[in-house]
Amino acid sequence: MQIPSEIDTNSFEGLTRLLRFTIGMRDNDEDKAALKHLEKRFGLTAYEPQLRGALEDFAEHLNRLESKQRFEAVCSLISGAIDPNDILDQELAQAILDFSRHKRIVRFSFTPSLLLCLKHAQIVKPKHFLYELRYSGVGLDKELAAFASLFLNLAIYVESNPPWVPDMVFDDSEPNTELPDLEISFPPANFKLNDAPHLEESVRASKLPRAVDRGKYDLESVMLDYLCFTERSVLVFTSESFLHSTKQSRLLVRQRLLDFQRIDSVTELTMTSPHLFLIELAPELAQVISIRMAVSSDASQIGLSAIKPNEDSRKVAYVPVSDIRSAGDTLKPARYLVTGPAGGRNLAEHFRNAFYPGKYKLADLFEITRPKTTRHDPVGTFEIQEVRAGNISANGEITGQLRRISIRSTLAIGLEEQLIKPGDILFAHRGPIGHATYVTDATTQKSPMWAGQTLLIFRPRKRSSGNQNAIYCDPRVLFMYLLTPAVQKDWSRSVSDERSPAIPIGRIESLNLPENLILPRKPKKGDPTASQYSSHIHKEQILTEYQKRQKQLMNLRELQDSMNEGLVRVWDSAWEKQVDGKN
Repeated sequence: MQIPSEIDTNSFEGLTRLLRFTIGMRDNDEDKAALKHLEKRFGLTAYEPQLRGALEDFAEHLNRLESKQRFEAVCSLISGAIDPNDILDQELAQAILDFSRHKRIVRFSFTPSLLLCLKHAQIVKPKHFLYELRYSGVGLDKELAAFASLFLNLAIYVESNPPWVPDMVFDDSEPNTELPDLEISFPPANFKLNDAPHLEESVRASKLPRAVDRGKYDLESVMLDYLCFTERSVLVFTSESFLHSTKQSRLLVRQRLLDFQRIDSVTELTMTSPHLFLIELAPELAQVISIRMAVSSDASQIGLSAIKPNEDSRKVAYVPVSDIRSAGDTLKPARYLVTGPAGGRNLAEHFRNAFYPGKYKLADLFEITRPKTTRHDPVGTFEIQEVRAGNISANGEITGQLRRISIRSTLAIGLEEQLIKPGDILFAHRGPIGHATYVTDATTQKSPMWAGQTLLIFRPRKRSSGNQNAIYCDPRVLFMYLLTPAVQKDWSRSVSDERSPAIPIGRIESLNLPENLILPRKPKKGDPTASQYSSHIHKEQILTEYQKRQKQLMNLRELQDSMNEGLVRVWDSAWEKQVDGKN
């Protein structure tokens, strides 16, 4: 049946009015009593439309449908009213339903889980209306969920409070303190204060720093902070920003989750666009000490965080909480997974190295600095010259004209981190991606240079006083490895946008480094034990190639200069003694 144009089904508010009117038209005293009860709970006055004709016809049509058809019709209407960004991938939705159906008490929260909640109720058919299945939201989704469940006669308790302040549930007039066995939550990454000013008091009550900031709520942090202290299994879907942002509220919540050892696994789900990130929290007493980090296009992996043999380490890693703390409390899986090409002397060795790559990643041995944005200031008195990605040639040399800008002298101290020093590797992660150069004393001898925002700076990690024997990779060895065709080709496959090429930072951090590049510790000058290192011979071979390459580049520059001088002579000869068009 075609929906009349005067009926609003494109918004939660309009669809809720339609369902309320449709329930009110039923010749059923229990439904009418339940309708009044819900309207009172949510502070709604009785709905009396000005034009009843088309509305009555459509309401009668819905009421005449069989149970299955009625359910499908309501789900279709809700799908049309939900923001497309809140519609879940079908495979993901089915995987969540398959997982949740085996739990007795389940609580869903936030708009993307609204249809999931209805479908779960349709599958499981809970008997106890008041507590076996619950839904909680922050806007008009709550009212829509409440009246949709009443219209469909589904046993769902819709909470009136925000998800992080759950309702007290009563069973036969007695408080029911039984907690959900499973919480499924989709807190929004961006939520404006003006869209729900009534939430401000409860958000501020969380006492998270900057939970209310610049006219926005950080509901991801508020919700995860609440879930951190609950004794239940949790599936919570977050944005990428929550996993690695240094914003105070997000960083503090991540630290709490790690401190209380609640995180079972973090999975990047690649079947959605943009990617969703699933954090699985174990029950409070689980005391997780190693977190499963994964990237998956298979939604059926939800809830399977136990260690399994022969898992591909390029897609799954089990990371000790201590390693995550030392990595700045970032929970982004790509930071801990091995990436990059694999090689070997024969086909069997190649496949073995591909499936069981080394345990060392670039970020384990090198600090990766991302330079700040610099802008020219007309009244600036401090002049800097900036190396950008376009200044680095495919041969690993700094060429072309550098960007010269002036800044205020007071800002110079903030750029010290991106001042280029001997021993640095400059790496282009934008533009001519993969281009790299090793900075020598000769490079910085003439005048100071700073790295621009299109570059990353790799510097060997400093050894702490208590760990003088930390593993070590010579920057020249890494530089030569980065120039190899296999690595360069792998970078080209990592490009996020062909029109504006860029390599994701996490992809660079997780680059697998073969063990032959690594030394057990940084050798001291004249160290007689250096030759005892099993990988020392490989390091010397690579350094020998580095020295050869430097000499060859010098010869190439001389040859290029000679060729350019020849072209200058050609130009001079062509115009010699030519005055006023006469030879």
